[in-house]
Amino acid sequence: MFGFRQIGRCNEIVSVMNLAHNAPTDRHDAHLFGVLPVSVGTDINAEPKGPPLILMHGMFGNKKNFNSIAKVLSKTCQKVITLDARNHGDSPHVHEMDYFLMSEDVEELMQDLGLKRAAILGHSMGGKVAMVLALTKPHLVSKLIISDIAPDVTRTAGLKGFPAFINAMQSVKLGSNIQKISEARREASRQLAERIPEKGLRDFVITNIEQRDDQFYWRVNLDCILESIEHLMGFPSIESCFQGDTLFIRGSLSDCILESHEADISFLFPESRLMTIHGAGHWVHADKPHDSSKQLRDLLSMKLALV
Repeated sequence: MFGFRQIGRCNEIVSVMNLAHNAPTDRHDAHLFGVLPVSVGTDINAEPKGPPLILMHGMFGNKKNFNSIAKVLSKTCQKVITLDARNHGDSPHVHEMDYFLMSEDVEELMQDLGLKRAAILGHSMGGKVAMVLALTKPHLVSKLIISDIAPDVTRTAGLKGFPAFINAMQSVKLGSNIQKISEARREASRQLAERIPEKGLRDFVITNIEQRDDQFYWRVNLDCILESIEHLMGFPSIESCFQGDTLFIRGSLSDCILESHEADISFLFPESRLMTIHGAGHWVHADKPHDSSKQLRDLLSMKLALV
């Protein structure tokens, strides 16, 4: 169900090793990028009609999180682009990570693809990137859709556990007798169970374990994310507002968009509306795969068709 509201105008003796915090160094040469925008990993679903749409995932996610919704929305949009944020998925591991830099990554991607404007849908961390892009480069954003995040969540209990999650991930140790990635993920889940008791969240986190040349590693840059966590949990101070059509989506079981956030949302996004997906938590697009998500996709398709 939906609720709408206008809110603004290998031995028997097993040796133990730490799971590598980052991908192998030959995969990403961070020093080559410095504080410049990075070329992010992307998938593109294309159809010959409608406006382009860019989908951005949240922390610990990747572009594959939006596979199903991208396929549905590609029937309405000319292009649906799902991207990996820096330090996530197939994108480079770099030392710097903040919302201004990540929004510049999106801007560079649009330039590379020849997109003058695009509709933007961002979830959680990706929603903050989308908001910063809209507030600082409004000419690039035709429509803005924000999934379960507000411009300021520093006081939101639901996201304050992320530093502990990262510490838990960094502490995972895998024995050298583990050969398969399925075994590595299962063992990591077992070790994480005490500190990340929610099985759904553990299952989401361990998808970031990858294997190369008999080495298991986290494909998210845990060190950089932890160093940047204070910034990532907050929202930068921006004086301007985005006058374009904006939709905020929240899960009724999540505390990431509260009534206390609505004044800031209304100020920064005066043309915004708020939609509540009942029975969904923070991962709105995943929590109701057989119920609300189909209706949500239809709604997003209709909204984006109005660009």
